[in-house]
Amino acid sequence: SLADCYFLDEIEFNDGDIFLDCGANVGDLKIWFDLHKINIVYIGFEPSPKEYSCLKENVQPSAVHNIGLWNKAGELEFFLSSQGADSSLIEPLSFDDKIKVPVDRLESYVSSKIKLLKLEAEGAEPEILEGLGDKLNLVEYVSADLGYERGVQCDSTLVPVTNYLLERAFELVNVSHGRICALYKNKNF
Repeated sequence: SLADCYFLDEIEFNDGDIFLDCGANVGDLKIWFDLHKINIVYIGFEPSPKEYSCLKENVQPSAVHNIGLWNKAGELEFFLSSQGADSSLIEPLSFDDKIKVPVDRLESYVSSKIKLLKLEAEGAEPEILEGLGDKLNLVEYVSADLGYERGVQCDSTLVPVTNYLLERAFELVNVSHGRICALYKNKNF
């Protein structure tokens, strides 16, 4: 069902395609590719130490990074809410604990064509896209969870992310309304 939320079946994947899993949690989406016998290049990003530990084990030997993604490099507070998979770099309505985590711009990890950039950042999706800079041009598809998860006001990031991508030659392909996920395609591909 998670793969349906991110519209994976609407994208034609081939062996060797690069899949960036931003907000990978424990790597659930990698299983979908394994079950469909698609040998993608999986790169996961997860700032939460507990989830990262599981991610690293679940997707080995794939590359994984225990960092937060943002629009600048440095260190930020990270608000832990592991039970509901709601941990965020933006202070949420409720959380269990907070820690400092390293953050970096996604552009530091992109050097070639990306088939799919999956975003699930509990409201930090706009900052991640900003941190991709001009390398957004290398991304063919973006699939993002844009629900009501940004900060204490619980705002949706559907409008800012959609506007940002539309201004940069992407088109909106599909939206699910149950979980408010959206799929975008780069019109230059």
